Amino acid sequence: MKKKEPKRSQHDHPQSGSIELFWKLTIVSLLLLTCIGFYLRSVNSSRTNLVAIYNEVAYLDLARDFKDRGSLVQVMKAYFLGEEKEDNRHPMYSMILSRFINYEAEDFAKAKLINLVVGLILILSMFSLSYLLWGVEVACLSALFLGISPTMVFLSSQAASDLLFAWLYFLSLGILMKYSEKRWACLVYGMLCGLAYLTKGNGYLLLLPPFVLGLWNYQKAFLKKPHIYMIVFAFAFISSFLIFRNILVFHNPFHNINSKVFWLDRWTDYYLLSSGPQWGQVGPVWYLSHHNLSQIIIRLFYGTLSVGVKLLLSMSIGPKSCLTASGVIMLGMALLGLVLKWRDGYRKQVVVVAGMGGFFFLLFSWYDQAVGGDIRFIFPVAVSLIPFSAIGVISLYGFICAKITKAPRPRILILISVSLIALLNIYLERSAFTVNPLGLSYYPAEWKEPSLWMREHMGNQEFLLNNDSFFSQWDCYRDKRISYPFDVPEDVLDHYVLANGIKYIVVDQSLIMSDPFKEKYRVYDEYGPTLFMGWPRCYHDTKKPSWFVIYSQEFQQKTIQPDNPSIH
Repeated sequence: MKKKEPKRSQHDHPQSGSIELFWKLTIVSLLLLTCIGFYLRSVNSSRTNLVAIYNEVAYLDLARDFKDRGSLVQVMKAYFLGEEKEDNRHPMYSMILSRFINYEAEDFAKAKLINLVVGLILILSMFSLSYLLWGVEVACLSALFLGISPTMVFLSSQAASDLLFAWLYFLSLGILMKYSEKRWACLVYGMLCGLAYLTKGNGYLLLLPPFVLGLWNYQKAFLKKPHIYMIVFAFAFISSFLIFRNILVFHNPFHNINSKVFWLDRWTDYYLLSSGPQWGQVGPVWYLSHHNLSQIIIRLFYGTLSVGVKLLLSMSIGPKSCLTASGVIMLGMALLGLVLKWRDGYRKQVVVVAGMGGFFFLLFSWYDQAVGGDIRFIFPVAVSLIPFSAIGVISLYGFICAKITKAPRPRILILISVSLIALLNIYLERSAFTVNPLGLSYYPAEWKEPSLWMREHMGNQEFLLNNDSFFSQWDCYRDKRISYPFDVPEDVLDHYVLANGIKYIVVDQSLIMSDPFKEKYRVYDEYGPTLFMGWPRCYHDTKKPSWFVIYSQEFQQKTIQPDNPSIH
């Protein structure tokens, strides 16, 4: 029997299909413009960051360590055997980077380029998940907000793991909000949690939202469902080599050096305590035995204020001249979006985003005093709130439309606004079109002379360097720095040197004539101090006074100067 033809609705008209195709092409074009604008801003930002310093050097060095070990299988083997001892920076970002570096200055440019690519993927993920969860208007607006975020641009021009973690954080919460009841999604979520833990030490905390959500929906009955166990299994499988190493070497599956720094009052305490007997006791019990209730309340109060400001700045959009104002508006719209979603019955979304965001906020409010805080720590929370800022903006405009009969439809206004802002962004950043991102690295000429001497005379020896110094040998050599504050008492510094078997001390130009260190120098000549804590000088560069001087007890006779003062 022949089936009847279904009746055509008014939406089945060919013209309706053409309009739908037009909208789709328009949305894809706007997304492309947003990505191009972000790329240009990131490249221009990268032009101001040509020299690797601090964390960037450490990530490069870890990547070179992995490169020396060979394949990624060999890297994981080193963790399983306990040979890899790095317990501050987790391996994910450096594992990716290790596949592209070649022991050259361009390695730093490649490291930044990886984060630029991650930023583009984050924008596409923001659009895709926002589209699935909240519709095309929210998706377009969220992608634009993220693409013109100064914090997003800044992190994409750095060589560190923070942007990668922000992507995994948002992607995992998005999967949980959309597909929490699907078993395949539980495996995906667990794998994303594992990758997040391989990226940052606090990544395992992403295991908390499914527990909270399960209790919220099913109370204790959720423990009888397989979903949570699938998540834990997938997490443990992906991060198994790091967890196993932590148990084998540090006797704690989630060990990270920052789990101890978390309980310190300031970062310098790490230097003072880490080589002494008290370091093993540092933790919550140790902290409570050294602080009273008023000190705890004060720490939380000032930490909350500090992190609150950082959250505002991390949510800001547009030019740097209006960071605070735009951050306040974006956060206000995000709170409005959360309230509206709660009112409309989408409480699971609010519980996941606000619950995890609030938990991270409290953790970093406490942690802020120990490390001085950084906007990059709270940025993942800002990323997860951006779609709710878009929801708040659209809802506010809808309210205005109800009062003004001739107001444009939200979709039309949003697409016009996104296109104009994206085009303006591209125009303002157009100078980046002619820039090669792989050429955005520079090793300072002043560093080349001491670096060459150190490679020739010190080999693989580690050396002590003041923790405020930017100097390193990141251009084509392994990082052998041991950062330590030189303004501590001399007996403390001497104890640290002896405890760690240090044979060389490097002092850069910023310290040579500094008053706090003069008692450690004592004797000067035209090149600078001839002694440091009684150690004789074994190297100085050719400037007067020298920019870099090196001391060692192994050189007791005469100062060694470079054969060629103009090494390049």
